[in-house]
Amino acid sequence: MAVINSIADRQDEMRAWRHLLHQHPELSYEEVWTSNFVAEKLASFGLEVHRGMGKTGVVGILHGTGTSSRAIGLRADMDALPIQETDNHSYSSKNNGVMHACGHDGHMAILLGAAKALSKTKNSLSGTVRFIFQPAEEGGGGARHMIEEGCLDGVSEIYGIHLWNYQPVGEVGVKDGPILAAADMFDITIKGTVGHGATPQGTVDTIVVSSQLVQAFQTIISRNTNPIDNAVITIVQGRLHNTPTHLTSTSVYAVDGTMALGTFTTSGSNTITLNEAHPAGVNIGFDYTPTLETMPIDKELPEGPLTGLPRRISRAIVDLNSTLDMTIKAADSTSKALVIQQVNFQGGSDLIPVTAKKEFFFLGYDKSPTVTISQDDPLPIKILGMSVEVVFA
Repeated sequence: MAVINSIADRQDEMRAWRHLLHQHPELSYEEVWTSNFVAEKLASFGLEVHRGMGKTGVVGILHGTGTSSRAIGLRADMDALPIQETDNHSYSSKNNGVMHACGHDGHMAILLGAAKALSKTKNSLSGTVRFIFQPAEEGGGGARHMIEEGCLDGVSEIYGIHLWNYQPVGEVGVKDGPILAAADMFDITIKGTVGHGATPQGTVDTIVVSSQLVQAFQTIISRNTNPIDNAVITIVQGRLHNTPTHLTSTSVYAVDGTMALGTFTTSGSNTITLNEAHPAGVNIGFDYTPTLETMPIDKELPEGPLTGLPRRISRAIVDLNSTLDMTIKAADSTSKALVIQQVNFQGGSDLIPVTAKKEFFFLGYDKSPTVTISQDDPLPIKILGMSVEVVFA
């Protein structure tokens, strides 16, 4: 009863811990701030602290004064979920896109409260209590890693709790056997055929097949499970990956930011192998030349149209943004192609992106001149606008 009263007296402190933990949520194996906070609290209670178990896990050990070798484990989880918090509380998440939406902040506050209360009564303890703060509960296998590193060695029993919205405040629910459903991941490969949305009869639509599968999964419960057994299937997340099969043995170009990596040939699994890691990612492109051509430039004057009169596009001003490669020319026989960046895809070419208004000058007359912009290499090109100056003969 003394321990229970001690915990009850610390409700405000535990609530403050929970609010602070809620403000600093971290995803699986990223619980750096959290583990620091937990370890500092456990140390302040006079516990023996072990850090780095299961990568970011923390274990606090309270040794009783007796001679018993028995050890009991109490466990809480630490990681948060990739969810954007929209509530406007004073203690709302400070980490964009991450939130304690499964109660792990409360679990940690409860276990810290138990650790502090029991540390005050260690003289009445005969054995050992281990306070286990587990990372990566949300599918990361944090418990397995901690067990493999010995957090349960010598522990005869371990206890854990989970906050439950349907349980009245002040009550604790206890049940024999499993309480909650397991979360499992699986991969399903659906092979379709590519096509156009306007001609679906020529395709095998993997999205439609996937939708039918999600509904069919429910028959595992309704038609393949004993009605007196407890079971549930809920598909909470899925990803569709388009894996074309027509790109095998295809020549592609690779660019890392502003560095041309060279030409590669795709394998049977539509992949290429690079010689080194590229943390920022790599852009892959095909041997394709996009072309942008203006309409023929004409002019209507009060005296009548100038259609048929020779004219020359003397200048073009192109507003570029982060462009790495471009060829521009006037569509007549005498003008030359002007290249901003000429890249040799043998690897190792440093590229300089151009963000500016560039002027280009042309020679030669034509009856219907146009300006053509093209690009031979798979590099970024962004044209914000273009104006031309025309001289009539």
